[in-house]
Amino acid sequence: MEKLIIFTDMGDTIVDEATQVFDGNGDVVLAEPIDNAIQMLKTLKESGHTIALVADGTVKSFENIIDYLGIHDVFDTKVISESLGTRKPDLLMFQKALDNLNLQEDDKKNIIMFGNNLKRDILGANEFGIGSVWLRRFPRYTLVPEAEVEIPDHIIRTPDDLINLVKYIESTREVLAFN
Repeated sequence: MEKLIIFTDMGDTIVDEATQVFDGNGDVVLAEPIDNAIQMLKTLKESGHTIALVADGTVKSFENIIDYLGIHDVFDTKVISESLGTRKPDLLMFQKALDNLNLQEDDKKNIIMFGNNLKRDILGANEFGIGSVWLRRFPRYTLVPEAEVEIPDHIIRTPDDLINLVKYIESTREVLAFN
C-alpha cells in the first residue's frame, strides 16, 4: 500500500500559537505543542510516512520551535516562507516541498496538507491539487469558508485525529478522488 505524504503547517496545527514566546527580533523562541501533536507526528513518521513542514514565518522561529520540541527527525524537508520570500497560499510554497522531496506532478494524488487556516493552508492545497485536511480547533482565523476553494476535503478536531484519517484514506484509496 502506498503511503500518503503529509505536508503540515506548524502554528495552531502542531503548536498552540497562544503559547509562543518571542525574542526582541520577533522570532519565536519556544511554543508549546497541542495535545498529542508530537506523538501524532512521530507515529506517522514511524509508520513510514514522508512529512514536510510547509509553514509561514521566519527560519529562525522554526529552528527554535523544532529544537525546543525535539522533532528534527520528523521532517523530511522544511519549506519556510521567509526563505522563499512568499507565504501560503502561494503555490510556490507547495511546489518547493514537492521539489525538495523529488516528487512529480503525478505524486500529488498521494499528498495531503494538514493545516488550520482556510485562507492559507486549505486554499493553497486545493489550488495546488493536493488533498486538504483542516484542523478546526482554534477560532483565531475564520471558521467558515468564504469561497469554494477554501472548502477542505476533510475536517478534524484534534491532531491525533489525523492518524485515523490517514489510515482511512490509505485503506479506501480515497486519495484518488481528491479535487
